[in-house]
Amino acid sequence: MIASSRAAVLRPTTLDPSVWPVALSALRALGFDAVDVPLVWREHDRDGEVDLGGPRDLSKFLDLVAAEGLRAIVRLGPTCADDAPAMGVPDRLLRDLGVCARTRRGNPVVTLDGLRVMPVPSFGSARWREASAAW
Repeated sequence: MIASSRAAVLRPTTLDPSVWPVALSALRALGFDAVDVPLVWREHDRDGEVDLGGPRDLSKFLDLVAAEGLRAIVRLGPTCADDAPAMGVPDRLLRDLGVCARTRRGNPVVTLDGLRVMPVPSFGSARWREASAAW
């Protein structure tokens, strides 16, 4: 029989690192036994390099999760959190015309992102596949 878990989503980049232990303790007190950790690409991308340090220190966060007796479910993906700005895609890719999805007439496909219009990336473009593979 597979044991079930009660997991809560917690994006560490949305909190000050000093609050991480408090948030994890609160989740444990509420009866959760796992933390769903989406790694949003745009929050960890620094000009094409992955940044997991400072306030984005994944290792430190996972150590705190373990110290609290919780399990971590880390979700890595270009679009792993529906509340992330710009679908979680780094601005450098959104500005790249080779990544932009196109209509049959060749016009860029755009969508609303909060109060701004953003181009929709084409998940089939070679540049997208190259960048997301590196991520």
